Amino acid sequence: MYKADKVVTIRRRPVNTFTVPKDNHKYWQLGHDWQTSEWDHLPRSIVKEYKKFHPWQERSLPDVFNVIVDGYVKKDYTPMSHDMQMLWFYMIDYSSKHTMTELVEIWRNVTADGRALTDRHTRENGFADYVTSENIDGKPMAMLFASFGGNLVRQTRRSGSKIWVETIKADNPPSVHEIEDKPWLWHWAVESTVFQLPDKTYLNSRWHWNFHNGVKYGTPFPFISPTGEARVSRGDVIEVQPGQVISPYNPIEA
Repeated sequence: MYKADKVVTIRRRPVNTFTVPKDNHKYWQLGHDWQTSEWDHLPRSIVKEYKKFHPWQERSLPDVFNVIVDGYVKKDYTPMSHDMQMLWFYMIDYSSKHTMTELVEIWRNVTADGRALTDRHTRENGFADYVTSENIDGKPMAMLFASFGGNLVRQTRRSGSKIWVETIKADNPPSVHEIEDKPWLWHWAVESTVFQLPDKTYLNSRWHWNFHNGVKYGTPFPFISPTGEARVSRGDVIEVQPGQVISPYNPIEA
């Protein structure tokens, strides 16, 4: 059951980095598309020959990192209950500075038809949006089995090249305060671009939907699944060390 404690929005600043916890768990960083074999170690815009001009970046696409959930088909979706949708909405509130009207507009943009995380499982297609109270008698909006490159994950078990990582179990969402210091559950949406940097890596910037007065706060979302676990391949994640400071973006200030 979601803990509906009052959200105290004290963060209200762009989050550029997080620190790998110093504990007994093993952590990994999800690879950006140019770091994974799925995309031939290139930005997906190049692989897909994507030509569309984006208002913020030329030829940019969401840097989606698909995960596997045991017992489900690949690229399936997790239904988001009222409490889960409210958790996501409060995460956006907690990570930025907006009026309620602006927050609702951002929510509608982040979860719009065809967006990276919800795709067609949205209010425009009859799914229930409990934040805006649309289609409340329909099936709930749902989130793709995915995160974005650059985010931190915490290993729960491993077998060879298969690594299982912790997610929020969709039927038991925590409060926003319970995950604010858990960067392996509090993830950030990332853009993939074709702009190569001097070190031969590529620019990965904030997903642009959450901004205010010219400040791009970044777009947070809960890393969820129906089971509380997801699976990734060792070849598509990067080993990180306790205490290491990492960023979902490349470079850090992107």
